[in-house]
Amino acid sequence: VYGTDHGAYEGTFGVPEKAPGICSEAVCRVPMLWYVPGVTGKGLVSRQLVENIDITPTLLSLCNLPSLDTTDGHDITPLLKGDDKPLREVAVTENVWSKALRWGPWRFVHYPKAMFGSDVGELYNLEKDPDETTNLYHDPASQVTVAECRKQLLEWLTMSTRYVTVQPGPAGLPPSRTALLAPDCKESNKVGVEERIRRGRINYI
Repeated sequence: VYGTDHGAYEGTFGVPEKAPGICSEAVCRVPMLWYVPGVTGKGLVSRQLVENIDITPTLLSLCNLPSLDTTDGHDITPLLKGDDKPLREVAVTENVWSKALRWGPWRFVHYPKAMFGSDVGELYNLEKDPDETTNLYHDPASQVTVAECRKQLLEWLTMSTRYVTVQPGPAGLPPSRTALLAPDCKESNKVGVEERIRRGRINYI
């Protein structure tokens, strides 16, 4: 498997490095090359959306190992075999001050108002504007698309089982509680839910 972390601007759009956020196609679209004897076809190219977090569940599947209790990655083995059906509707790149959504022909970037002090965002139609030169975020004719992109991003945030914040993991828990945690000290999205239901506690902090 050959892959990489995000790219850097290095002068693209006049930006010398990766600030103010990792949000452009030039930075988010990175190589992912696979060679699996007996699985991958020669010269096969897929244009479906995948993320780096898909690597682990795919390797587990290819090695016939049990899946993880806590992961938001997808097994992309079908794509490696030549099935070109999409495995995810959107791909998201996270940054402290931005969330970039890749959906259909669109790249949508959300910034919190605290970053610029006003409503600033980005929207590009990559089929018509692959170099991201025309920002449609405030274009009146594109507001339906902006709203749908916001909805897609909210869906992603809501459905992410392992969403991580800047808060540290719990410490000093008794052994009975430690058994419910994943190795990174965060609650298992499987065991934790079962335990909360058993105790009649659906919501938790």
